[in-house]
Amino acid sequence: MPYTNEWNTKGLRRTFNGPITGTEVIVSNFNIQNDERFNKIDYVLNDFTEIESFNISDFHISQISAMDHFSEPANNRLKIIIVTTDENFLKFVNMYLTQMQDSSFDCVVFNDMESALKSIN
Repeated sequence: MPYTNEWNTKGLRRTFNGPITGTEVIVSNFNIQNDERFNKIDYVLNDFTEIESFNISDFHISQISAMDHFSEPANNRLKIIIVTTDENFLKFVNMYLTQMQDSSFDCVVFNDMESALKSIN
């Protein structure tokens, strides 16, 4: 599995590792948004610092942002945190951020875990 989920009472830390695909990120989103804990959390911290490679397209990003917009009524106070150090991957992160500008979600990106963790405290 290219990701692990660590749930706690305030949020979810989702860590991706190894090679990942856009389809795997979409499936991961589907699984967490359909989890009964989703509507009770304050944040989803997406850690992409351990990925080795990625196969993601503009289509995948559009699907992910559409899913996130669709899930807003279940939890409109959610903070989406993305952590990456890969400049090439950042292109897709920025595309996602642009598509989520009109969302009630607070979507932010960091290049280090320390800053990301400070943002949830």
